[in-house]
Amino acid sequence: MLQIFCDDLYKAEFDDIVEKANKRAEEREAEATVQIDAAKEALENAEREQKVASELHAKATEEINKINESREQLLKEQETVASALETAERERTKALDEQRMAQEAKEKSDAAIAQADAKMAEALAMMERMRSTTPVVQPVVRPLEDHRLGVSIATNNGDGVLITNVTNNSAAHRAGLQSNDVIHRFDDKPLTSLQDYSNAVDTSGERIRLHVLKADGTRRIIPFVFESQE
Repeated sequence: MLQIFCDDLYKAEFDDIVEKANKRAEEREAEATVQIDAAKEALENAEREQKVASELHAKATEEINKINESREQLLKEQETVASALETAERERTKALDEQRMAQEAKEKSDAAIAQADAKMAEALAMMERMRSTTPVVQPVVRPLEDHRLGVSIATNNGDGVLITNVTNNSAAHRAGLQSNDVIHRFDDKPLTSLQDYSNAVDTSGERIRLHVLKADGTRRIIPFVFESQE
């Protein structure tokens, strides 16, 4: 009887232990299930985040590639601009050199022109002095004596008539005429020959205006009154 009681007691304790063990196992299994679900959810979240990260990485990689392409293009454009700047600088330097040479050439040309002008002016002045002070006389006839003026005249190569002699105290002498003076006009009558002179004297009034190139090269208009004929 005691044996049966003991067996029942041991069996009840065993069953209780088994029940408690099963209960703890169930609880642990439930906890494990919760942890597994949480882990699965975490894994799914991680996978989603990884996918998002991968997409972001892909986009970032694409942007980086675009940036690198833009950078390479920019570098090429910078090289092109640098080359263009170098070319422009060379052209500018060349233009400045050409401008400087042109300026130097102009200055030399201006100096040469000024020198030539000075020499020409000097030559013209010399020719004028020679012409005015030493008129060339090539009389085609004997000198003509004009007692009304009190002068002897000769031709002057078609350029007026040349006074070769002035009578003392004559009208010409009092008017200031001298030898080697050239009379170009009687009033408005040009003189190119002795015949022109004779015609002008014959047709002029008592008072006239003589256009004279003096022997010293000056030009004068001299009022003149003819001597009266006796």
